[in-house]
Amino acid sequence: MTTKRDFYWDIRGIVKSVIDELTELDKQEKAIEDKIKSNRYSPKIVQGELKPELTSIRRKREAMREDGVSAVRTRANEYIAELRKADQLNPDNLTDDIKLLQSGIALSVDDLEMLFDRNAGNSTMQKLITDFAKQHDRDIQRYYRPANADLIKGVENIPEVMRIVLKWHNKPDIFNNHVGEGSDLDKFLRDE
Repeated sequence: MTTKRDFYWDIRGIVKSVIDELTELDKQEKAIEDKIKSNRYSPKIVQGELKPELTSIRRKREAMREDGVSAVRTRANEYIAELRKADQLNPDNLTDDIKLLQSGIALSVDDLEMLFDRNAGNSTMQKLITDFAKQHDRDIQRYYRPANADLIKGVENIPEVMRIVLKWHNKPDIFNNHVGEGSDLDKFLRDE
C-alpha cells in the first residue's frame, strides 16, 4: 500500500509539474503582450495574429489547470481505494479473541469494552466486536470507525485545494502554504 508520504510526493509532483507548464505559458503570454504594447505591429497583425495567439494561450492555461486538477483527483481516488481496501475485514487480522466471541459465553459490556480496547488498531476485530455487541443488545461505550476514515475524508478535499493552488500558480506563497514543506498538506500526510 502507498504510504502517506509517497502520496504527498505524488500530489506535490503533479502540482509542481503543472505549475512549471503554466509558468511557461505565462512567459509566452507576456511576450505577446509586450509585442502588442510595443506598437511595432500593425493593427491588422495585432488583431489577426497576436490577439488570437493570446486567446489560445489563455485557453491552454485553463485546460492545463483542469487537467492538473483531474490528475490530482485521479491520484486521490486511487489512494482512497487503497485506504478503503485496507479497512476491509481481513481474516489475517483475527486474534484469539474471536474464540471468545464464538464461544457462546455471555460476554458482559465490560468484557466487550476490554476486548475492543485490547484490539486497538485492528479494525477487523473492532468491527467484529461492535457487531457482536449489537447482535447481543450490549451497549458498549465504544464506536467502531474504520482506521483510515479521517485520512480518506482529508484526501477527498485535496483536489479542490489543488484547484486553488493552480489558479494562483504565479503566487509562490500559495504553493508553499498549501503544498510546500511545512504546509498543512505536508503535516497531514506525514507517516507516523
